[in-house]
Amino acid sequence: MGVMRTLLKPSLNEVDRQTLEQWVKSRAVAPKQKLRARIILMTAEGRPTEELMGVLKVSTPTLNLWRKRYQEGGPAALVKGKTQLPGTPSLPTEKVQDILVLTQ
Repeated sequence: MGVMRTLLKPSLNEVDRQTLEQWVKSRAVAPKQKLRARIILMTAEGRPTEELMGVLKVSTPTLNLWRKRYQEGGPAALVKGKTQLPGTPSLPTEKVQDILVLTQ
């Protein structure tokens, strides 16, 4: 975790810091986005992962995910999480048809 903290600290410029702090204070920002901003701000302050996990009630993989996304795309990368496309079938169409034939 120390490596991630070291990488994040220099890249959190004043503009990003102000943006993230505004998000945390804003009533118009979604709770998930506020949480992501807090993760980055607290990491940049040098707080240990264990402290963030306890205070923010998130897991290490969640912390690492948002640290990485911030590192790759700045504040814009914290706005939305990546989601699976809706309507993606869990089974291939052929398999569904086979099951339907067998159950009739």
